[in-house]
Amino acid sequence: MAVRHCMHKNHTHLVRGGTTGLLEKASIWEAELMQQATQDLAPLCAQLQNDATLRVMLNLLMPELSLQSQAIKLQYNAGGGGCFPMHFDTDAAVDTRRVTAIWYLNPGWQPGHGGELRLYPFPQPAVDIAPLNDRLVLFSSTDMLHRVLPSSRERCCFTIWLSEGLRRRAGASVAAEEQAAARAELQRALSRTQPLDGEEAWRLILHPHIRHHAAKLRHCAEWEQSVRESHPQGPQLQVALDTFTAEVAVVARALAPLLPALAAGLPPEHMPRRSWF
Repeated sequence: MAVRHCMHKNHTHLVRGGTTGLLEKASIWEAELMQQATQDLAPLCAQLQNDATLRVMLNLLMPELSLQSQAIKLQYNAGGGGCFPMHFDTDAAVDTRRVTAIWYLNPGWQPGHGGELRLYPFPQPAVDIAPLNDRLVLFSSTDMLHRVLPSSRERCCFTIWLSEGLRRRAGASVAAEEQAAARAELQRALSRTQPLDGEEAWRLILHPHIRHHAAKLRHCAEWEQSVRESHPQGPQLQVALDTFTAEVAVVARALAPLLPALAAGLPPEHMPRRSWF
């Protein structure tokens, strides 16, 4: 694979104390298709980067997304246990990525090779998706918690992030005011000293401002294990684990009235379930 020579190691970004550090992932390499060096070595990558077919079709099927651009990475897992920790690809307040698409390039993949994509459509059970050759998987960049399980074989894929355009950014100030009001309302609801249960609790757990944090609490043991599996031993890994432990403790204190309902399992069956495509 000629493009392998312009690949670089993938890193987890560690944000702590106002600074960002990099924690290298074991066995994971990547190349951005928009870079000229990548396109010079692999002209087909330039064609893929500029192909708008997927974006156009998604806009036709889901016009509420208003997708305007895409960024694509070729990712190579060298095997030997290479994997990704649990994470959300982005937050709606950080950037305009809305859809993640993964296109697998793994002829001959067999059960037992590992490298499955594990999705967590919280509060429903996790789903494992095998990285079969020519399979395309799409999910929400902002709302779908996911990880990649350890791989014992080489594993390749294109990861495609599709983003909204400037039209959606125009209402950013109004959205910020609405979010501030929503946070204040949530803070009042969570200030109670008595636990909440049933539908009242789950309405809060599934609120967009809380759902990510509740998912981290629900899956905290596996989340920590995924961080250990994805990175080599060393001081930076310990920093990541310490940061994660501190974050979980803060979330547990903030969501204390919801913990009994969260520990009990799923929301009442009559509550509507959201699709995370």
